[in-house]
Amino acid sequence: MSGKHLEGNTSTITLTDLSAPPAIVTEATEPSNDPVSTLIKLRLFSACLCFATAGVNDSSIGPLIPYIMPSYGVGTDIVALVFVPNLLGWLLAAGIGSHAHAIVSPNFPLFAFTFFLTGLGQALQDSQANTYVSSLPSSQTHRFLGLIHAMYGVGLLLGPPIATAVASNSRDWRFTYAVLIGLGIVNFGIVIGAFWGMVKIGKKSEEGNGGEGKKATKNLRSALGSKVVWIMSLFYFFYLGAVISLSGWIVEFLVQIRGGELAKMGYMPMAMNGGTVLGRLFLADVTHRFGERKMVAIYIVVCIIAQVIFWQVNSIAVAGVMLVVIGFFSGPLFAAVSV
Repeated sequence: MSGKHLEGNTSTITLTDLSAPPAIVTEATEPSNDPVSTLIKLRLFSACLCFATAGVNDSSIGPLIPYIMPSYGVGTDIVALVFVPNLLGWLLAAGIGSHAHAIVSPNFPLFAFTFFLTGLGQALQDSQANTYVSSLPSSQTHRFLGLIHAMYGVGLLLGPPIATAVASNSRDWRFTYAVLIGLGIVNFGIVIGAFWGMVKIGKKSEEGNGGEGKKATKNLRSALGSKVVWIMSLFYFFYLGAVISLSGWIVEFLVQIRGGELAKMGYMPMAMNGGTVLGRLFLADVTHRFGERKMVAIYIVVCIIAQVIFWQVNSIAVAGVMLVVIGFFSGPLFAAVSV
């Protein structure tokens, strides 16, 4: 199924038939005991878990960077390369999405390559989850989108304490990935259970053999020729680049520049991630009511101001407050542009 999800953690746009008329949004009238309604709830839960899993994975790398560098004997210039394969995975997913760790001690290039696989998987999963939720025939769609993206924030919130606790209390920081593997297995099982009825394996399309593939390619070409798609893609590119870079380097910055204690600074990304969860839950209606374009512009300005304060004021306490502010006001941006 998918931040960086065009949170993920999502950022890949899954293409549907661009020639089809827009769906009419109506108020959901299904009774609560209707079996279809129950299935939709299960699928919403599955979408939430998809985003939460992506969030845990994305936010765990920041607290692990101070452990990864001495383990592999690399500096910040080399360890930063782990973010590149992740981006490439998302880029590949953008092209193929419409057509469709065991714990070891690998060398650094192989370790970095695993982030490509992670990015590819998350992009496909999160984009499909985002598309499913945004297409639900309900006037509450913006709230559902806010919910699943808030769950990405919950995952971001859980990632740092998990990574920090495991890395600082175990003999090997790589055991962090045992937790991620377990969460991924649970996520996979629920996705299969919730969406199995929508999966078609070995069935020919009504348009004939190869019809769906040709349709997907046509949709992709149409999307690439759309000005709106490029604007949205660039928005997500810079938004996610800023947010992920900030969350990924918070710990190293506070330890090396602000003189914070590593064991404690590993939990600092929780401030930003907690703000993200609150922003996506409580600003969804505000953003929808006053208009996405206007509110997104306001949120971005507030985030820039908070970032400058974070940079210029030499105080860990102030840094923590600014991280909450940045998380809170940047949180709604992803779902707002997805509506």
